[in-house]
Amino acid sequence: MTADHPDAGLGTDLTLDKYQELAALTDLDPSSHDPMIPLLGLAGEIGTLAAEYKKRVRPGGESYVGFEHFVPVELGDILWYVAALARRADLTLSEVAHRNLSKTRDRYVTTDGTLAYSFDDGFPDGQRLPRRFIASFTTHDEDGISRCRLRIDDETFGALIDDNARHRDDYQYHDVFHLAHAAVLGWSPVLRSLIRVKRGMDKDTDRAEDGARAIATEEAVTAMIFELASVWNYFEATERVDDSILRAAKAVTGRLEVGVQPASEWEQAILAGYAAWRYLRDNGGGRLSVDLDRRTVEVIYD
Repeated sequence: MTADHPDAGLGTDLTLDKYQELAALTDLDPSSHDPMIPLLGLAGEIGTLAAEYKKRVRPGGESYVGFEHFVPVELGDILWYVAALARRADLTLSEVAHRNLSKTRDRYVTTDGTLAYSFDDGFPDGQRLPRRFIASFTTHDEDGISRCRLRIDDETFGALIDDNARHRDDYQYHDVFHLAHAAVLGWSPVLRSLIRVKRGMDKDTDRAEDGARAIATEEAVTAMIFELASVWNYFEATERVDDSILRAAKAVTGRLEVGVQPASEWEQAILAGYAAWRYLRDNGGGRLSVDLDRRTVEVIYD
């Protein structure tokens, strides 16, 4: 590389935005806003890279060593087209990178231990979710319909609940999802209303976060996830929740206080709730230990 080459001497100082600037020098139509060429270029380069990998995985391909040679070449071409597409969308590569990191942190980075904060901070004991309790789900059959009752620390809350559906699907145990929301997300206006710990000390919080609309929202997102979960076998034998479900949950609840919780925490709440729900479904009820400090919902095996 000669000293007068536009990227001579950059070395490790080559930033994403500087690369994008230099890549524009080799764009035959740098002023265009039409994304078609870079989109087709991306598809072509990714296809070329996939075709090279195919040579390795097909029968007899164990001896093919060319893939490693093509990876940096094709990735470079892919990056060029990404830079061109971003430029046509009036974006810098650093903007794209920052947005992607924010998205992936929200989706995949989970916290360990207790929450760094609580939605109950600053409220008296009578207006705070209990930190630990035992929840019992018992079922009663009447007129051919199974109904469930919830007890928390030996006190009955709410009425008998059935599936409220033409076909049995064990939604009668759905309060377990509110318990999981409380344990993992530190949030459940439904549970607050049920056990009477709404935060009345602050009128705005009581009205906007613990009021009827917030309660209806939690019930709606719970029912929505339940319907979507059916095609995923209610998350049995998986450690992931599909991104579309998480995006929907966050979209529905985004204007509430729980909107600050990342998708990764929603994923943990959903998985914890459905693990407990599957136990209740399979055993016709049961007892659970709910711990908001440890952020867990655990089955008590009697």
